[in-house]
Amino acid sequence: MKKLKMIEQPVVKGLGKQFGLPKGIKKVDNKSNLKENSTCNGSESGAVCKNSEKEMILQDLLSNKAFTVLKESKIDLHIKTPNELIEMAHAYYADFALPKLVVDFGSLELSPVDGRTLTDFMHTRDLQMHSLRHVVELSDKLPHAQSLCIHEMIARAYKHILQAVIASVNVVEDFARSIATCLNFLLGTSTVEEDSKLKQ
Repeated sequence: MKKLKMIEQPVVKGLGKQFGLPKGIKKVDNKSNLKENSTCNGSESGAVCKNSEKEMILQDLLSNKAFTVLKESKIDLHIKTPNELIEMAHAYYADFALPKLVVDFGSLELSPVDGRTLTDFMHTRDLQMHSLRHVVELSDKLPHAQSLCIHEMIARAYKHILQAVIASVNVVEDFARSIATCLNFLLGTSTVEEDSKLKQ
């Protein structure tokens, strides 16, 4: 068998001076660190080993800055799995954030008068508008807040219906008739005879 000779290729460097890393920064090999951290020493307890595994999972998912902030918060969120964090966030949202909004409605600290102010109050508290159903359920002793939420849900649902109707109209001359028919279905009473007259 003949051995192939390896021909050395000349090293091509970019133009200008080649700079190294600054003195204070050392190149870190993340893969070797992960392998070192993933194997637990015999002296470590099982809980500590599990926590370090959970930390590594979060480190892979989050940026370094976000993970550092999470770790420095000193409430042990960095040793939770992503599923545990999601469950905690959902529990906080349902058990604390939404009831707090309803309590503020009851104490008149927040007093929404229309859908716009209700939306603003919810958005400033980072509450999503699709949670209006839960707000209605929680505000059973606050009829003004409950009716406002119901009106807002109807308006938001109707907006989507109206957008679908407008998108389905092919002839420009039919826009007004289609919108009027939709508004009649929402706001008024419409009979089959009236609809047939409109079509003529």
